[in-house]
Amino acid sequence: MHHEQGSEQVVTVASPNKSVSQLLSLTEDSEIQRTRKILLIMLGVCLGLTVIGAAGAIGLIAGHELTNNSEYKTYRASIVQSFSSIVFFGFGYLVTHRYSQIGLQVFAWINIIELVIVGVLLAFLAIFSLAFLTITNSTYNYNNWDIMVRLSIFVYIIIVFVIAACIVQIVIVKFAFKLAKLIEARKSLFHQQI
Repeated sequence: MHHEQGSEQVVTVASPNKSVSQLLSLTEDSEIQRTRKILLIMLGVCLGLTVIGAAGAIGLIAGHELTNNSEYKTYRASIVQSFSSIVFFGFGYLVTHRYSQIGLQVFAWINIIELVIVGVLLAFLAIFSLAFLTITNSTYNYNNWDIMVRLSIFVYIIIVFVIAACIVQIVIVKFAFKLAKLIEARKSLFHQQI
């Protein structure tokens, strides 16, 4: 502490135990722990499913002789998408595990951007499917009509699965923002006590 006549200044030195006691403060909060546990479970399940999907894509490539270049591009895109999802969910798991407030916010905002893009693509897919079904209906050929109805049903089943995945992502975003907010509140309370 430095004291001069007429002015009082207090100099505080950060102790090396400050981050340890701050981490202990976060681990003692039951709401933070409950939210973190739910988020870790959800991210773990998503990460596991993504790893299984990546293994399946690699198995398809290893199991098939690739004679057509377009097939190879499709498989390669599937593998790139799977590995980017593994990295993304791995990042979410890491920042949740480490109580990283900024990392959680970045993870949640990237999720929101992805949800917007997927929503736009789903809307285009649904409109395209309806338009295609309407055009096929106007030319009415029984064989084409049957194929188009089956294709449309398949597209709508895919849309339902993608919507379900989006709902899971929305819940993950909700918990990521909630955990970031709880960590921020706990850190500010911790700094006020010091």
